[in-house]
Amino acid sequence: MLISLALGLTGCAEMKKIVTVLFHKNTSISTRGFEFIDMASGSGLTCSLMADKSLRCLGSGVEGNLGRYFGIQNNVIENIKQVATGNGFTCLIIGDAGELKCFGHNDHGQLGNNTNINSTDPVPVLDAENSNNPIVGAKQITAGEQHACALLKNGRAICWGDNSYGQAGNSYNKDSGVKTVLENDKTKRPFSDIKQIATGGNSSCIIAGQDESLYCFGERYGSKTKFNFVPEKLDIVGMIQTLSEVKQVSLGNGFGCALSRTKVYCWGKNDHKQLGSTINASGSEKAVVVEVHFPIMGALSKIEMIATGENHACGIHRDEGTVFCWGENDYGQLGTTSRHGQPERVAVGANNLSLKNVKYLAAGKDRTCTITKSDELYCFGNGIHGLLGNEKQLSTFPVHVLDPNLDPITSSSSISIGTDHACVIGNNSKLYCFGLNQYGQLGSRMIANTAISDVSSFDTQGDKTCAIYSAEKKIACFGDKTNSFTQIDLKVQGNTVQGASGVSIGKNLICFINKDTKIECIDYDTTPSNHYTVMKSNDTPLTDIWLIRSRNKLTCGLTREKGELWCWGSWKNNNWRTAKRILASGKETQDFLQFSLSDQQICAVYGTKGDIYCTGDNEKSRDDTISPLLDAKGKPFTGAYNVVSGRNHSCTLDFQNRIFCWGSNQFSQIGSKTESKSNYPIRVPIKDEAIRGISHVTAGDDHTCYTTLTDTSLYCFGASITGEPHSTDHIEFGQ
Repeated sequence: MLISLALGLTGCAEMKKIVTVLFHKNTSISTRGFEFIDMASGSGLTCSLMADKSLRCLGSGVEGNLGRYFGIQNNVIENIKQVATGNGFTCLIIGDAGELKCFGHNDHGQLGNNTNINSTDPVPVLDAENSNNPIVGAKQITAGEQHACALLKNGRAICWGDNSYGQAGNSYNKDSGVKTVLENDKTKRPFSDIKQIATGGNSSCIIAGQDESLYCFGERYGSKTKFNFVPEKLDIVGMIQTLSEVKQVSLGNGFGCALSRTKVYCWGKNDHKQLGSTINASGSEKAVVVEVHFPIMGALSKIEMIATGENHACGIHRDEGTVFCWGENDYGQLGTTSRHGQPERVAVGANNLSLKNVKYLAAGKDRTCTITKSDELYCFGNGIHGLLGNEKQLSTFPVHVLDPNLDPITSSSSISIGTDHACVIGNNSKLYCFGLNQYGQLGSRMIANTAISDVSSFDTQGDKTCAIYSAEKKIACFGDKTNSFTQIDLKVQGNTVQGASGVSIGKNLICFINKDTKIECIDYDTTPSNHYTVMKSNDTPLTDIWLIRSRNKLTCGLTREKGELWCWGSWKNNNWRTAKRILASGKETQDFLQFSLSDQQICAVYGTKGDIYCTGDNEKSRDDTISPLLDAKGKPFTGAYNVVSGRNHSCTLDFQNRIFCWGSNQFSQIGSKTESKSNYPIRVPIKDEAIRGISHVTAGDDHTCYTTLTDTSLYCFGASITGEPHSTDHIEFGQ
């Protein structure tokens, strides 16, 4: 049974539909857990507090804002034979039939399905030359920056995607559907007797013929010919022959390397010494191939496999399975701390012992991964956004890649590293992906199962989430660059915070309600962090607070007994060092029930009639006074159940369970197709609104989400990760 929950959200793309997204069928979460207790949204995520007191967060995972640093095992795709990753997209060979499927970014047609629509679900690669039938019979798949190529069992080589430099082997289209790699433009004969095909950056290469010669097409470096659409042979420096007896070829960004017999040859850009040769001065480009050398010892030989990243390359040495790397090393992607860039052995830890028994190798933008003969998977280099598959933000030596249970992933197959994500086929023939997911390239909508349970309260702001959990009422935070991916308990002066009843996140700021109902804040803009108790102007602590919320450097709190609204911090042109009471139409007012903050407004729900009061959004408005929010007819808006705010928009759920929104509509986050902005509440027209029974609404920076009483779904509209045409549309634009 598939259970609906939510949509991965990010501001990277525009989505003007409400969509439903599904959990994978093998979820272990109980049905009872799907009852929503509370929701909050940040920049690129929405978090929900469930009935089982667990916290579920959904989004892009860019800054660890889901509390995880790994991709979900994709239970839908099984029996995977090969995987290839590009810049924001992933392609697979599936099953004995050799089906080709891709998912992720598709702005250049790199998914091969004759559209430019992103997809988190794998879509079949369609044969544009044969009635657009799904392609089967693939035996090799490879992906470049924004294009992909495959070699079929019948000997046919095909490419698709970005073809700006001819890298997709088609001289007619900038963005190409699936096309056959041709021998030349005159005969139009398919290239034959191909042993291997490779892609990288804006170029492609094939190994073909009985002599196993190397042919390349696409962008060229160090040559008068900047690009070519049909394969051409590469010459060896200082010789009249071309490179032959090639066992393997691997391409980086503007350079490539080939393994001939047991020696390595490279060509192209050399601005990071990625050619691995002392023959060339650093920075010079070579259209012809040069042999990779040690600085003193001569040619690098006895190599069994090679891999190239964006600006570095590595090879497995057959003696003891050691690994040599060369080129750029800004993030430790060479597996050493050396900066000279010439070939050097990858070490294990700080003891400088050589990494051994490696059988498979992959390299990416600024990271490298290896699989050992015992099927252990290691990565090293830049680990930001979870790109090493664990909590390490940077490692100059190999570290284990972990699965969702924090156990090391084992793989006897392969790993592929894209620009900002990676995928590995595990021993169970299942796919695991980790890293960024802004285009759905992990094949998941990133429904996170965080390690935090027994949650009583939480807040989400930007890319950060803090939750009050456990019987001790401790505060755990995750996301943002300060503590991405792992949950860290909040501490004050070295002591773990306990007894908290509320928490709020601002810009480099965390405030919480302590056990005495006072407000304590930690300002991380200072070093060391500034910790203080919020005071009123009469030098007494602000107390009896039950609700706090923050936006940037402003925080507000609501008193429990009287319903007074107090704010402090930086707000527009003000710097309220002590808590200031917010006035209603110029008067001190009680009985506020709830409030929210955007970049432009403070809004609050007042009294049993549900009136909404907001600050004005013009320069003449008083920042410490809120006034009735007017509807389209100029009358005070009333009957509000609550108010929620994103960056530049706000929404409310009224007593009749209808959603009204106002403010910016750049991404359709207020539910209107025609309005670019609205100063008054606009009703969001939802199909079968009365039947569905809307129960909750939350606003992120540029999106809005709601839940219903009739199912367990979370529906969203506004800025989104993908524009999926098959998604259920629950919004009636044009009303």
